[in-house]
Amino acid sequence: AGFRKLRAMLERETDAAVRKSLVQAISRSSAADALPALIAIAKTDKDPATRGEALFWLAQSAGKAAAGEISAAVMNDPDTKVQE
Repeated sequence: AGFRKLRAMLERETDAAVRKSLVQAISRSSAADALPALIAIAKTDKDPATRGEALFWLAQSAGKAAAGEISAAVMNDPDTKVQE
């Protein structure tokens, strides 16, 4: 239930600092959907800073298991700040 609330909050939130915290909280979730959600955020979120934050936490929490997803998201993201 907590994970679903975090995802819903992220969809509505506009404050960058709060969105950053929500992505971090999602990355720490033990819910089965947390890793796929983090990957989706890294690929599709409208905010480049949020996509970058998701990539950071994806690398921290999933490491080698998500290396391909991280590389693909970085290479395909149109925003150079996300790529950095």
